[in-house]
Amino acid sequence: MKKSALLMLILSAFMLTAPSPSPASRPVPRTLTGCVMNGVLYTVHKSHQKGVKPTVYRIKVHAFDLTHYEGSKIRLKGNLLPGDNFYPNPKTLKVMGACDRASWATIQTYGP
Repeated sequence: MKKSALLMLILSAFMLTAPSPSPASRPVPRTLTGCVMNGVLYTVHKSHQKGVKPTVYRIKVHAFDLTHYEGSKIRLKGNLLPGDNFYPNPKTLKVMGACDRASWATIQTYGP
């Protein structure tokens, strides 16, 4: 009797503490603006707090060739998924000119 009660207690504790699969995040619609360097889109996010260094994200753009926009600042709308995976709508591409020097310097200094 004691063994079966102990076994039930252990099984119950295991079931309550067993890891469960966490659901993945759904795609989030986003408009990204950034610079294309070596065929990769980099976005720069500057903090509003003084003394905090900017954050540079290397965006993995899927099903879209960025090599034609090397050195340009572009804006794209699409869906952002975990891991900075971006699925753009090619019809939303807007070339905003050459990437500015401040963005280049930030990407080279703080980039991944």
